Amino acid sequence: TEPLSKVILEQNIIIEPEKVCSLAKELKASKQALVLAKRALEKTTATNIFSAMSPTEQRRYEELSARGASTWVTTLPLQEHGFVLNKQEWWDAMAMRYGFELEDVPHTCPCGKINNIEHSLSCARGGFVYMRHNQLRDLTANFLHEAG
Repeated sequence: TEPLSKVILEQNIIIEPEKVCSLAKELKASKQALVLAKRALEKTTATNIFSAMSPTEQRRYEELSARGASTWVTTLPLQEHGFVLNKQEWWDAMAMRYGFELEDVPHTCPCGKINNIEHSLSCARGGFVYMRHNQLRDLTANFLHEAG
């Protein structure tokens, strides 16, 4: 911006085309340098934040950052394919996504262990393992039925 400031301060109405090209190149180079500096700062900040996270939070961040991890949020609610969530299911899904405690869930699992999201997703006795299996089974059966 210094060359532009000089031209403005000089109040020189006539600017040579070479000088305009030179100023444009300098401006473009300055903008690129700023963009690179900003990206480097953002990367450093993200690295610092990531290193301050617990291993569970790091895993959740990596899963949420994966390509396609948020597509279910914007999926059209198609009743015929079971892509409709009621209000409670939506809030439960958001709580699970961001690691919040689920409301109205017993503190103890039928297997005797403390009931949290991670446990519910892996416990074969009282968790969501069978529910997920049955949903996938039913969805596959519906697709096969539609395909003929």
